[in-house]
Amino acid sequence: MSEANSHPLWPTWFGEGLHPQADTLNASLKTLFRKQLADDGGRVGTTYVSADDLLHRYQNEPAVTGLFQFLSDLVFRTAHQANQPVWAELGAPRLRVVMVGAWFQVQNEGGRHAIHNHGNCSWSGVYWVDVDDAAERTSHPGYGVHNGVLRFHGPHLARLGGAHMDLGSAYLQRSSHDVAPAAGRAVVFPSWLLHEALPYEGQRDRVAVAFNAQLQAIGSSAGLPMGFG
Repeated sequence: MSEANSHPLWPTWFGEGLHPQADTLNASLKTLFRKQLADDGGRVGTTYVSADDLLHRYQNEPAVTGLFQFLSDLVFRTAHQANQPVWAELGAPRLRVVMVGAWFQVQNEGGRHAIHNHGNCSWSGVYWVDVDDAAERTSHPGYGVHNGVLRFHGPHLARLGGAHMDLGSAYLQRSSHDVAPAAGRAVVFPSWLLHEALPYEGQRDRVAVAFNAQLQAIGSSAGLPMGFG
């Protein structure tokens, strides 16, 4: 048999990080968010979702600006890995991360977020401010290890409905990926990727910051020229 090579096409890039001063940062964020939650009348039912104006509302708050410096760096490093060959072809343009929306959510008593994706951006992400620790969270008698996880659904999920499978395509069965919530952890993912927050119940509320980001050329708000190969 002659030499043969195989390689994956169209990978899905993720970025994950842990804030190095998460305890101090999260204490400040919880103070801000508790006040906003109270001003808005508290959590109604299982879930509270703020307006997507965190960066405007708290533009002078060091905890918020510090968090988004960390998140912007994570977005850029992830996007660089995904786009490096294309950026090189474009002549290594100078780029900036632009946060086009940011909000926080508070959930408990079975609070969840149904399957969705995000528009008007290339990358989205989640940062957990508070949640039960792993041992407490996963001991839930009903939800177990799935209590409050962030679940991503692979783009080949639709193929399973048509049963395009035999043992040669058994890899298609791995159609989802779970990320466990933990205070101080951040995850960045392509905005088109379907995802959901599974139901959560715990001693502490699950508090998370979500955001959408674009990468723009410095000095311009334009994206790439439209073209299809």
